[in-house]
Amino acid sequence: MKLTQGVCGLTLAVFLSACGGGGDGYYNQNSDSGSTTTPTTPSTDQELANSVLNSVKQEGKYLFGAYDLNNESLSKGYIDHALDTFAQGPLKLTLDIRKVDLTKYTDHYREKCFINSTTDYRACYVFKGEEIKSLLTGYNDWDFDITADDLKNIKLASDNISPNLQEYQSNTRIYIFENENKDKNFQDVTITGAFAYPFQQSWGLQQTKQKRFVLINSTTSDYKITTTTMVQDPQTGQPNEKEVTTGAMSVYKDNTSTDGDLYVIQGGSGFNVLINDNPNVPFAEPISFVVNSTPGNTNNAMNRTGFVG
Repeated sequence: MKLTQGVCGLTLAVFLSACGGGGDGYYNQNSDSGSTTTPTTPSTDQELANSVLNSVKQEGKYLFGAYDLNNESLSKGYIDHALDTFAQGPLKLTLDIRKVDLTKYTDHYREKCFINSTTDYRACYVFKGEEIKSLLTGYNDWDFDITADDLKNIKLASDNISPNLQEYQSNTRIYIFENENKDKNFQDVTITGAFAYPFQQSWGLQQTKQKRFVLINSTTSDYKITTTTMVQDPQTGQPNEKEVTTGAMSVYKDNTSTDGDLYVIQGGSGFNVLINDNPNVPFAEPISFVVNSTPGNTNNAMNRTGFVG
């Protein structure tokens, strides 16, 4: 098995690509003894086999880490970060927002969510930025409006890294859709934009609480929506409505499931998560995560959150 730095793939029940980018990062760590591993030329087949096995183990550590949700002293790998962010970030948000009593927020209602669309005539409720905190419990230490100040003292490995830090400067937008079929009403939730949330991760030095910056836009997600948003006119300084096509993550609840809650994720939905926990390097590392149903099939993927019986 050969894993290329910055490009890695994993096939599960759904197809997930979790790719670490931004320079050496986890791939340039030292061994547990503190000394750098120096490649040697194997002289026998056994030495060659051991060398390959050790390489696989080391690369597996960088990808999967030694992750235990209840033990922040164990370092996470790229795939740990990607899967954990998926569950604790975008997916958690789209599930928790369903608990909101929408009848209290009629001022957030749009008669047609995507005004210029000829394929989607649904109405929706839209929630943006820091107002999301007032809707949900347990989100006080999240940030739903990322600014340059939030990204202060963070750097990327090079100017070629995409998305760059400027793209992370955005707010969160959540859309909850009506449907002509009442069985489908408010079961489709779409999220786009950027947010940040804290997580526990210690490398045995000083810092034990880290922060993940999550970005869902046209760079990070293959699934796209076209909506209107208010932007500031650079000449007048006044807000103007502008049509924007951006990446998104869509999660639909299938209420026909009889063995737990079943959520269908729109194929191509994806995000980028920026992590700055690794003390081996001075830069933050981006990880790209895209969900598809199976390799080569970009229809839908499914996530079951629980079982009954």
